[in-house]
This record gives sequence, structure tokens and C-alpha cells, in this order.
Amino acid sequence: MSLTAEQARRSYVLVHGGGYGGWAWKPVARLLRAAGHEVYAPTLSGLAERSGTPHASITLQCHIDEIVGLMAWEDLTDVVLVAHSYGGFVITGAADAAPERIATLVYLDAFVPEDGQSLASILGDGHFALSKVSPDGASLEMPITPAAGLTAERKAWLKAQTYRHPVATVREPIRLTGAWDRVSRKVYVQATGWRGLGGADHFTTSHDRAVGRADWDAVRLDVGHDLMLEAPQAVTDLLLRYA
Repeated sequence: MSLTAEQARRSYVLVHGGGYGGWAWKPVARLLRAAGHEVYAPTLSGLAERSGTPHASITLQCHIDEIVGLMAWEDLTDVVLVAHSYGGFVITGAADAAPERIATLVYLDAFVPEDGQSLASILGDGHFALSKVSPDGASLEMPITPAAGLTAERKAWLKAQTYRHPVATVREPIRLTGAWDRVSRKVYVQATGWRGLGGADHFTTSHDRAVGRADWDAVRLDVGHDLMLEAPQAVTDLLLRYA
């Protein structure tokens, strides 16, 4: 599929959730590239193929700086910056640091933090008490949400793909100036096909807050939390529409 006369070539930066890596975006990235767009799906430090970085040295700010640096070194502008789950913290921080590079923010069942919040403060300590923290206290196993739209085989694959997540990134409060809110277009996509583990209530609240705001669009998809893996075509269609 090639770009139409009405479409512009866009730069998409896709930020994965906790415990995942750039691999989680493969189906969506393939479809976006087939549509003629430029796609970056980096793996954040300490995860997947970058798991060799010591977790004790990785903070939330490190992850934010990596996305800001990617946009700067690649000289990207009019970026469609997309996040899944934990990645909402990362793109909010990146947009606060470099709003001039971003055309659209898209939160796919992702956290939309306020200044001073951490993932742990939103979910509560009890959520992470269910996770297994490493003996050195530097990393943890992120709870896996129900992958409603995946086969048993794909669920087993997803579990095997996840990696221990740096603890500091979920405990460190995000620091925001409010500059991120200057991004002219923001989209919240809530996955409604799952309930249970922490985050679902926050995602409902984030969706409902977006409804009726001039600078936000609010969408719901009846799929599980890992919507980019469960419904890559639907997610791609949304990304193309709201870009």
C-alpha cells in the first residue's frame, strides 16, 4: 500500500511497555512501513536485546532521555509518538522535554502521569508486591496481563519474550513542566477486552478524561491489553487515521 496524495510521510516512534522490547511492535511496524511511513521501535535500556545494561543504573529519566535522544539524533519532526502501558510515562516525559518535535501523542492502554507520580504510586505498592524482585533489588518481573485475544501458544510465547524490568523506572516520580500539553493532538485508546490486574481503572479514567477535550480524541477497542499484538491491523488503522 502506497501513500495517497492526501497523506504525508510520517515518522512514527513506538515505545513499548514494561518488560517488553521493540519486538512487541513488529506487526504494527510492518504495516506502517508498508503504508510508506518511517518507523522507529527502539528497545529501552535493560530490556530484551538491551538486557545487558545493569538495571541498578537505569531510571525512568534514562528511558525518557533515550526517546528524546532518538528524535534529536535522527532529526525527527512532526513525530507521531506512541506508547503502550508503562511507555506512557516515557512518551509524556519525552513530549515535555521536546514538544516541538511531536505532532501527535498516542496512548495505547497506557499511563498518562501527572507531575510527581510514579507507576508505583498510581498502582499502589500492593501491585508490585505480587512481582518478584531480584535479590539485588534492581529488577522485577512485571505482572503479565491477560492476553485475551491470543492463542495459548502465543500467550506462552509472550511470557517467554518478557524480561525483568528495572525497578527504579517504576518507583521514580516523573517531573513535568507542563510543556507536553502543548502537543496539539493527543489520542487515548482504551482496550476494553480485559479486566483484573492493576492499570485497568487508570486506563478507564484516562479515556474518560479525554472525552470532550478539544486537543484529545478518545477511542475504545474491544481487545486485550496487548492490543498491538492482538489487533495490529486495528491499531495501525487508528495510527494512520489520527496522524
